[in-house]
Amino acid sequence: MNNDWLCKLIDYHFWAIDAWLAYLKQMEEDVLYTPVPGVFPTIGETLAHLADVDGLWLSRLRQIPYPMERSEQPSIEELKQRFDRLRADYSLFLQRVSAGDRITYSNSKGEVFSNSILEVVQHLSNHGTYHLGNIASMMRHWSVSGTSTDFIYYLRLAEA
Repeated sequence: MNNDWLCKLIDYHFWAIDAWLAYLKQMEEDVLYTPVPGVFPTIGETLAHLADVDGLWLSRLRQIPYPMERSEQPSIEELKQRFDRLRADYSLFLQRVSAGDRITYSNSKGEVFSNSILEVVQHLSNHGTYHLGNIASMMRHWSVSGTSTDFIYYLRLAEA
């Protein structure tokens, strides 16, 4: 199986996160940690969760222990640096594997599962989309429209 779809999914995932980080950078820094109704109490905690989960899945893919990297309230710049590192690490990893390769890993409860790399990357992309949608909803609480990160927009930009 070829890796084009893997690379497109992971590129979209990080493109969408970058779009939100760029958008949020234009706003007051306190917007990150002002409580607002959502899955997580703040936008910053939502983004930190995404970074944590992206790191966790990369460690599972690599079959290595996951080093927690969480800081109390990372700034936009700290989050950007973390996501940039993750993007580079995923890119390097995906160059050395095939989409159909399988990994076996344990979840936080110690249950063992096996999935293809494509399935994991698809999950990662879906998880990111879900939480970026949470952020869009949180922004609407302040009557701010946010930024569009639909997959079709990413494809159009990639083709331009």
